[in-house]
Amino acid sequence: MFRAWDSPRATFQILKRLSAGQPCEREAIITMVDGQQGARQLDRHEEAARQIAVADVVLMTKTDLIDD
Repeated sequence: MFRAWDSPRATFQILKRLSAGQPCEREAIITMVDGQQGARQLDRHEEAARQIAVADVVLMTKTDLIDD
């Protein structure tokens, strides 16, 4: 299933439409990565790597659940 928020290009198009012709400036792209499942998702889903590649900021979540 395609989800618009999985694709950086689709997300930009949605934001462009939402601005309805008004000036809209992107300050940063923030991508969240699940600390427990992130590596597995990168192996399984090519789009996950694309999201990280275009991100200005990557936030890792669930770091308290990661085993050393």
